[in-house]
Amino acid sequence: MPIPPPEHTITRPQVGEYYVNCATGALVEIMDVDPSGDVMVLDVTAPLDGEWQPLTLAQIFSSFWVRVTEFAAAA
Repeated sequence: MPIPPPEHTITRPQVGEYYVNCATGALVEIMDVDPSGDVMVLDVTAPLDGEWQPLTLAQIFSSFWVRVTEFAAAA
């Protein structure tokens, strides 16, 4: 029986979604998405006026980053 791909690799990230890094536990909010699917994120521990950090679509689609809603299944 084939295993379905993780949900976060089927749909592109959207502004306002939260992702967690399975390796480090870092929790980020998607703040901006460009047409290629690359995103700018804000770490939830950063101040609201903190600098956004870039993540590529390839990084988001890797096994390290999952949507918060998928985190329990990935852990």
